[in-house]
Amino acid sequence: MNIFKNKNEPQSGNLLDCSEYIGSVCKVTTEKDTILFIGNVTAYNAEKGELTISNYKQEEITGILYDTPVKINIQKTSGVTIFYGNVRRQTKDFWGIEVKEGKKHDEQRGSFRQLLDINARIMSYGLGSAKNVNDNCILHDISITGLSFYSEHVFDVGDEILIYNAIISKETNTNYDFQCVISRAFENEDNKKIYGCKFKNITPNVEKELIKDIFYLQKQAMNQN
Repeated sequence: MNIFKNKNEPQSGNLLDCSEYIGSVCKVTTEKDTILFIGNVTAYNAEKGELTISNYKQEEITGILYDTPVKINIQKTSGVTIFYGNVRRQTKDFWGIEVKEGKKHDEQRGSFRQLLDINARIMSYGLGSAKNVNDNCILHDISITGLSFYSEHVFDVGDEILIYNAIISKETNTNYDFQCVISRAFENEDNKKIYGCKFKNITPNVEKELIKDIFYLQKQAMNQN
């Protein structure tokens, strides 16, 4: 049975294999997108059509009623996959979710941008207009494909930089170093220069940690509202 629908090709029904998502970080939410927990896809039972989602941290998962409808959101640089299903098994360490439907969406940076406004360091390297820069900057927002930042220095599109000492989530305290390429420059409503850039040579492990941290920030922001 094909449970997948591709947003951009609704007639074709793009076939996907759920097993390809094993090892992926995900967030499990209610139908109304309230985040229940941040997890990791650890197994797929093709016979039952069931994904096992284990808690990403060593803390208990809050219980939930049997058959509760939920959504599983998995983000990668290639796109976002959302599974719709019902909780069939649960312990303090994992949930078994029977998948009813899946939808794959092309990645759109603006849809998954996470506001930060945190301090970090910036350093230029290679050829470019801002040589020998090694200074503070403010990270404005971030996604799984890039980020934007404020800086007193002038950069041109195409300049290569290193963003380092970037701790985006106090939940995990992961310290990131990002190789980036400046892709755009613009001013905000306060006439401050903002630079947007794309990640360069980001590894799968760093991408996985980044997705996890973005999910935690989303959960934190939702709990504050």
